[in-house]
Amino acid sequence: MDVRGRFAALGQAMRANAEAQRVIEIAESHGALGWKVNGEGGSLKLLCGPLSHTRRAMIREIEEESPLFQNIPIYLSRFGLRVWETRPVNDEAEPK
Repeated sequence: MDVRGRFAALGQAMRANAEAQRVIEIAESHGALGWKVNGEGGSLKLLCGPLSHTRRAMIREIEEESPLFQNIPIYLSRFGLRVWETRPVNDEAEPK
């Protein structure tokens, strides 16, 4: 069995993890409340405090760290989780 490809993938994961750790350090220095690394460093979620100017400064510093880092804004709904129930267009489509 040739394990060279596995070592390359492991090395890539290790590099991604180190990059994620640097972002966490920056986020922590800007008062981030929490963070979550997904996958092998493929994405990182940051939970920021209420001050928008602090968040913007943090994002600016992270994006300056590497052109690979990109902010994808997400927001928590103030209404919480909402679930919609749907019915089939044709009632006869339901199994009986």
